[in-house]
Amino acid sequence: MDERFRLLADLAPIGILLRGANLECTYVNASWLAITGLTRAQALGLGWLEAIHPEDRERLAKAQRETIRTASSMWLELRYQRPGGEVRWVQGRTTPLRRADHTVTSYLVVVEDMTERKKLEWALAETSSREQRRLGDELHDGLGQHLTGLALMASGLANAARAAALPNAADLDRLAALASEAITTCRTIAHGLSPLGDSRGALRAALRALVARHAAFAGRDVHFEEVGRAALRLGDGAADHLYRIAQEALNNALRHSGAQSIVVRLIVRRDVVRLEILDDGTGLSPSRSEVLGIGIHSMRHRAHLIEGELTIAARPGGGTAVICECRQNSLPSPAADL
Repeated sequence: MDERFRLLADLAPIGILLRGANLECTYVNASWLAITGLTRAQALGLGWLEAIHPEDRERLAKAQRETIRTASSMWLELRYQRPGGEVRWVQGRTTPLRRADHTVTSYLVVVEDMTERKKLEWALAETSSREQRRLGDELHDGLGQHLTGLALMASGLANAARAAALPNAADLDRLAALASEAITTCRTIAHGLSPLGDSRGALRAALRALVARHAAFAGRDVHFEEVGRAALRLGDGAADHLYRIAQEALNNALRHSGAQSIVVRLIVRRDVVRLEILDDGTGLSPSRSEVLGIGIHSMRHRAHLIEGELTIAARPGGGTAVICECRQNSLPSPAADL
């Protein structure tokens, strides 16, 4: 390698790795070594693969096979695990290097450490979730209770007015009815802000209730399925994000797909949680994708925050499948280290 290139690469603030088609590393710069905690001797050859978090190695191998097949650049976000166990989140780009005849000779991997940004994202998401729950609790336990008292008082006054044949009895009945409507609205808003309450195990119940509410008014076959009885080990923020993904996908299917049957399925295994929203509608046409643009972006962002993978694809028999899968044992928030 040209010594001038080596010098410039070692001064770069991003990690740089050069490897062959056989995955053997021939060069790493100082920043890559600083991110991974490996020495240069440890990283050369196939040693650099030891820096990849064990749970991300299969995903990396799959992405590398695709890069070799297509001979095109690839972006991938994954985790490195330092020798002491510390986890670093990185975003990397693998670019094929070619000869003049376009034959690929090696691959340049450029890596940016995203750990601090990840921590800030998680901190923001957790803070937002906590604030929503606080507002929901205040609406339910504070304003909701005051409105309940008002409704009871108005109803009592209306009964007394009718018994005394007073002319304002009808007005008091309307006041009691209005207070009751306000209670329903307050509870609906409170539930929208805090659908899972304070219990980390409430995701199953919240999804079941979400589906039941839609099924009652949609006039279509909307049902919930649960597969697997493994314990849910999700932080509050992760459970909230999965719920919101289900909520967005279900609303989209009801409003835009023309579906007559929608299934919300939660699959819980020891290491993986998989959420599926399956419909038999018209599919994800370009025009429908444009209408759903913001919603799709929101779902992808939520999946990104919980280290999950979101897939939106046409179903073989017609309709759309929205699938979010995330690992249980990687969901505790990195913001806890802040």
